[in-house]
Amino acid sequence: MTKERREKIKAQKVAFITKKLDLTSEEAQVFWPVYNEYEKEKDKLHEERHVLMEKIIKNYDTIEDAEMEDIADKLMELDIKDINLRKKYYENYKTILPIRKVVELQKSEHDFKHFLLRQIRGDQRSERGHGEHGKKGPRGPGSY
Repeated sequence: MTKERREKIKAQKVAFITKKLDLTSEEAQVFWPVYNEYEKEKDKLHEERHVLMEKIIKNYDTIEDAEMEDIADKLMELDIKDINLRKKYYENYKTILPIRKVVELQKSEHDFKHFLLRQIRGDQRSERGHGEHGKKGPRGPGSY
């Protein structure tokens, strides 16, 4: 994925979450720096996972069992780090937002992933020339 595409997705996500959370200006001032820090930490874990998965994909048939176990252990550790990161920021969010907005954040992140999947599927259908069964295109983040 290109850097430009990643930036576009991040901007869409910010707009999506902003609309869903309906943050006050005071909440937004405190929330966004914390959320951006979380995203950076999460991206770092994602990149580590990506490197390991690429190694498996490219060398699956030639990796010795001991090395495969080491990679599998590292992937499990990344899963644990991801859960701990999510828990840490969940606790942080509870100190800066009302609990209903914390829950809405979790729901909004989930909903945004589904929005992206629908968008990707729509793009793939368009590339194949099938369209979306008469729809005028993928739904935008605000069309829920």
